[in-house]
Amino acid sequence: MKKIIFLIILFSSIASFSQEQLMLEVDLLLNNNGNGKLRVTNSSGQTLYESYGVVDNYGIILNLTAASFPLTLEWRAGLNAGCTTQSWTYTWSEYFAGKTFTGGCAPEYFYLRSPYINKATVPVGVCETIAGGIYVSYYSTTGNFPWTLIKAPYTTAGIPELGASFRGALHVKSDIDSYYANPKVTMSSKVTTLTIIGCSPELDGQPIPEKTKCKYESSGSATIKFKTDLKDGDKFLFNIFKNGVFDKSIFVTKDQIINKTYIWSGLAEGSYYIKYQAQTTTDNNTLVGSTAITTDPFSIGSPDPLTFTITQLQPNCHNQQGAVTVTASGGTSPYYYMIDSETLAQKHPLTFDAIELSEGDHKVKVVDSNSCTEK
Repeated sequence: MKKIIFLIILFSSIASFSQEQLMLEVDLLLNNNGNGKLRVTNSSGQTLYESYGVVDNYGIILNLTAASFPLTLEWRAGLNAGCTTQSWTYTWSEYFAGKTFTGGCAPEYFYLRSPYINKATVPVGVCETIAGGIYVSYYSTTGNFPWTLIKAPYTTAGIPELGASFRGALHVKSDIDSYYANPKVTMSSKVTTLTIIGCSPELDGQPIPEKTKCKYESSGSATIKFKTDLKDGDKFLFNIFKNGVFDKSIFVTKDQIINKTYIWSGLAEGSYYIKYQAQTTTDNNTLVGSTAITTDPFSIGSPDPLTFTITQLQPNCHNQQGAVTVTASGGTSPYYYMIDSETLAQKHPLTFDAIELSEGDHKVKVVDSNSCTEK
């Protein structure tokens, strides 16, 4: 007994499409005088393809838009196919590049395929897949003739004429043909223009956070280490997110990376993660694209707020001086104090000893080892 076969194959990278022209190959493969039937209808119920096979294979290329979906595929097996299920209906809900759908049972099969070209609206990394599948694809750096064949592994870096140093606009198209049809039907896809950027150096571990010096300051930092150096002619674009919300972007040039390490300073207390990518030094785009690397979340902590208390000690005799004792907590020890107009340069270590003061009003200021004050 022969079983009906349903198979969907997807590329590892899939890009969805908008209302532009989409292409879909339809093939009907029939043998042994089979008379299987395949009908394809669009979202409005309009028949796009319908065929009763008689020996010869039959194929067509459909030009669609996203509005054509969902498609309805209706299959009825031929008399000589020996299928356990004679007919069935399948809904293809959404167009995806690089998808293959096949069904039927020996010796009758049908195939529907969509060509794969990376359709990202954000920049595409030089190491990302730009085209591939069973179709022949071509590229051009001008968008005009001559078009050059793209060979595996279908990345910009894998194209010998371009290499890993290529940056800028790359125009790509694909020939799509009815693979099994006799005779074949062939046509070219629309030209897609991709903006190629560099692929970023990978993280060497996760960011190492350093807490703020004072509770109220933005003096925390995150140390980021990379496995490889930034390429000449590239710079880093960093996007930082604080408490789940985009905070700001910065550019970091190669000379700011020391021993494959960058320290992002000026961070306040909070939860963060960073997205970054490499791009050319002339590219002033401030939002990362599809090649961005995202760090794990990390937290910038802060010390407890500095507080202190003063206890007055009144003199016992008229010829004695008054005194105070000062107790501090929070912040970062050790602690120091200043009396009246004394500056940081004149600070005194704070101990448990009483501090003698002359008669009159006085001001006492306490700082910790980071010169933080009570707020």
